[in-house]
Amino acid sequence: MTPVIRIDDEVMEELKKKAIQLDLVFASPNTTLRQVFGLDTNLFSDKGNSNIVENDTNITSGEGYTGKEGAGMATLVINAPEYQAGKKSFSAVLVSLIGQGYILSDRDKGKLQIPGSPVVLLAKDLRRRAEGRLTKLVPTYKSNSGRQRYDVQVDKWTEVPYKSEDLNRCGVAII
Repeated sequence: MTPVIRIDDEVMEELKKKAIQLDLVFASPNTTLRQVFGLDTNLFSDKGNSNIVENDTNITSGEGYTGKEGAGMATLVINAPEYQAGKKSFSAVLVSLIGQGYILSDRDKGKLQIPGSPVVLLAKDLRRRAEGRLTKLVPTYKSNSGRQRYDVQVDKWTEVPYKSEDLNRCGVAII
């Protein structure tokens, strides 16, 4: 298993600055450090490489699943396949910071800390994954079966190595 390291806020801020300078804002800290140290970045590419630790800290958010803010919090997982029309595609949700029309039960909603819970955006068809922090759940319309739909708003997305999650038939999971 790949070791996990902890760094202080000042080091993280410098790593973020370096990632921006190197145009690596959607990369993991591992990829940024490999670039800084002149190591082979293809060996540990952020796209689909299983050698990168699953709870890797994200450059832009400064937190991973095990980060101090996210410890013990439920994570909301939403699916946005690229083949979805218009505003619901993976690319559109990355840009708009809003995942539209997801059905959440009251029980699942109650497990989330709003704001603050981690959110995972998946595109299983593209094998892409992004992570962010929940800022707001906005109730929209009800489904044909009378279940409440929500727009999921996040602070920012950070694309991370792909890892699949089991989703319910509505394209949602709470982990």
